[in-house]
Amino acid sequence: MSGFYLVDANQRGVLSRFGVITSTEAPGWHWRWPYPLESVRLVNVTGDRTLEIGAPSAKRQTTGMMLTADQNLVGVAYAVIYQVNDPVAYLSRVEAPSDLLAVVSETALREAVATQPLSLLQGTLVKPGVDTASSPLLDGVRQHVQSSLDTLKTGIQVKAVQIQELRLPGPVLQAVKQAEQAEQAQIRTLRETQAAAGESLINARKLAN
Repeated sequence: MSGFYLVDANQRGVLSRFGVITSTEAPGWHWRWPYPLESVRLVNVTGDRTLEIGAPSAKRQTTGMMLTADQNLVGVAYAVIYQVNDPVAYLSRVEAPSDLLAVVSETALREAVATQPLSLLQGTLVKPGVDTASSPLLDGVRQHVQSSLDTLKTGIQVKAVQIQELRLPGPVLQAVKQAEQAEQAQIRTLRETQAAAGESLINARKLAN
């Protein structure tokens, strides 16, 4: 079809002639020649996009477990929040931008996970209903991903990388639970000891008087 078309305020229209990109159209009404002479693709350049990887419901899965600095194997579900800041590059430089983003982000995250113990990784998890700032670890992952994308001129701006879930193998999960229980038991014992010592001191002062 040919004729008028509307580019919304949050979009840019990428106009092609015989399949070759010729211009980027600003918001408003425009006109083009019929296909295959001209065609237009509308690209959202203001809204956030989310690529989820590794979650059971996600369309994309990681290539395997990740190894932490303390030699624990974990399955990591994470999300990459990004925007398109150059629609021409986004449509023309890479055939499948989402596939590239998935590969680059997993590589960067796998390298980062390898530098951290499991206990610190658990502190980076996104908490529902809690607006938390990105951790230095994940901000470093974001910068790594952005650098790779900029080198390839993909037109993608990464806003955040978020770890949504850490899945531990059964034996590891059991060991973590046992360690947490042991730590809680030590805290209870310490509090009971402190309380008993305080009570003994009070009784001793009463006898002295």
